[in-house]
Amino acid sequence: DYMKALKLAPNDASVFECLGLLEYQSGDYKASVSYYSKTIEMDSTYWFAYYNRGISEVKINETEKACEDFNIALRHHVRNAQDAIDQYCGKARL
Repeated sequence: DYMKALKLAPNDASVFECLGLLEYQSGDYKASVSYYSKTIEMDSTYWFAYYNRGISEVKINETEKACEDFNIALRHHVRNAQDAIDQYCGKARL
């Protein structure tokens, strides 16, 4: 249970990343964005969190923010970042 993990390891960015995924899967995209943002706040080099936050941002019509996150992910070679940029943003802005 991730809430128990959160209590045991409140400074572990990966727990917040998993909570972001769970919220995304449940359809609560705003909560997902919040958890991914917390992941990034805790570890700004957690590159997959930028991509995942971008996917969640697309779901809540925050496409400009999503494209910023996809571009950060792309600069750090996150798989599928270029596909997301092509689909939602047009050309990459490296």
